[in-house]
Amino acid sequence: MKKALSSVNFSSRRLPGFLKFSLVVVLMLSAVAFTIGCSDDVLTVGDIGDPFAFEGELVISGIVTHFNQNDDRVFGVKDTAEMIQCGFNLDCGAWIMPVFWAGSGDLPDFGDEVNLTGEFTFIGDDLMFQATDYEVIGNFADQLN
Repeated sequence: MKKALSSVNFSSRRLPGFLKFSLVVVLMLSAVAFTIGCSDDVLTVGDIGDPFAFEGELVISGIVTHFNQNDDRVFGVKDTAEMIQCGFNLDCGAWIMPVFWAGSGDLPDFGDEVNLTGEFTFIGDDLMFQATDYEVIGNFADQLN
């Protein structure tokens, strides 16, 4: 076994330089691939453990389950997977992400599964997801109870 390892010339000065160059190229390509791959990622409400950790524009998916009676531009969104696990019970312990609608047009409907585009920001004293656009990707209104 020692003989096989000793037959490879590890002392060559070109080999470490080549390895360094190769490593730099691989890391750069990985970073580019990661950036391209992450640019279209859709987060879920369940992915948002700490809203303060997110900056800039995001796309977040969830189900519209609540509306604020005092402000018709504020509604709540719950995680789709958690709602399915809870049997679509609105009283389930899933976190309700507060959303402030800053876009034009109508709000999504109760039970709509939506991809919301926006960012976390303070509205008054409350940290909310300020949505500027949404896409309805399904509706679970008949199943919510």
